[in-house]
Amino acid sequence: MPIKERLGEELEDSLAEGVDDLDRAYLKELKESGVSDSLLEQFRSMMIEQNEEEKENH
Repeated sequence: MPIKERLGEELEDSLAEGVDDLDRAYLKELKESGVSDSLLEQFRSMMIEQNEEEKENH
């Protein structure tokens, strides 16, 4: 199985949408550690915002 598929496995589509593979793996790890869905969503939003800023600055 390709690593890209494994990293995003079992992570809700709404959480995985808009993030890169590394961030998706980190979100999955946080979720498995018991972090609440609301905090995961906030973290996801921050990751997306940071990725957009990095794209604008390069």
